[in-house]
Amino acid sequence: RWGYLPQDVHINSVTISRRANKWYVSIQVDEDIKVTTPLGKRLGIDMGMACDSFMTVTEDDGKTYRIKNSLPLKKYSIKLKRLQRGLSRKKKGSKNWIKWKDRISRTHRKIWDIRSNHIHNATSRITYDSSVIAIEDLNVKQMLEMGKGEFGVHGRRRQLSDSGIGEALRQIDYKTKWKGIKLIKVDQKENPSTQTCCKCGNRKRGSDKLGLEDRIYHCNMCGNVMDRDENSSHYLMTFAVVQTGSKTPVEECSEGIPEKQEVGPGRPGKTDTQLLGMPKQKIEKPLTGRYINEEVSEAVIAA
Repeated sequence: RWGYLPQDVHINSVTISRRANKWYVSIQVDEDIKVTTPLGKRLGIDMGMACDSFMTVTEDDGKTYRIKNSLPLKKYSIKLKRLQRGLSRKKKGSKNWIKWKDRISRTHRKIWDIRSNHIHNATSRITYDSSVIAIEDLNVKQMLEMGKGEFGVHGRRRQLSDSGIGEALRQIDYKTKWKGIKLIKVDQKENPSTQTCCKCGNRKRGSDKLGLEDRIYHCNMCGNVMDRDENSSHYLMTFAVVQTGSKTPVEECSEGIPEKQEVGPGRPGKTDTQLLGMPKQKIEKPLTGRYINEEVSEAVIAA
């Protein structure tokens, strides 16, 4: 089965590889790609660190949708443990040992295929009809190498690796170049989207900073209360809007600040124990793939 193979081009190299019991051929060629100026939507994308969220996308018309995480390694972890336990009981080099080793290789290939298909579907969808994309500038390698801290727990690092965020960022980078889409990478040290309110631009500092366990954003200044990933994607979307306007991100955020309201019990910046009122609406263009969440939740915290 062949993928895209251009005609009448110069072939630089051909690489033949084997994964599990299948062979693959990768051909590198020189091809001129016509880059056009797209006239589409402006998006803000928050890469999810939670178990159920892979991306949270906010469009310039205010619509927000989520792309669920596939996490294939987590789904096949029990099967892999059973196969590896069986392999350890076989005599190395025997026919049964070779059979069990092939079964493990096929399972790993299936995990890779599921993750790759999920990432390609997601990145192709968000670059299909967009003109400007603002996204977090994340150093995934550094996040994986951190010994202690937010991502120091082994389960967190395994989940981050299983979700394939680094591969998704790489695909977004080259697909936007192919399609002539403006890609804005927002530095998280100067503009931490997770800690900044999308309504007034207020930033949480010190002990008020949100941790990975805090899923709801409470603003101490304007009283804004919403899901942390949706707040982050709304804030990032303002950077995409600025590319076609004259407003700064803070000025864009400050429009339509609601009157200050109570943010619920507990210290501001921490997640309340109860989430009430989750109105849902269908998006007009559902994403392709089996891991797409077609419903959008607008979180409202009871005062």
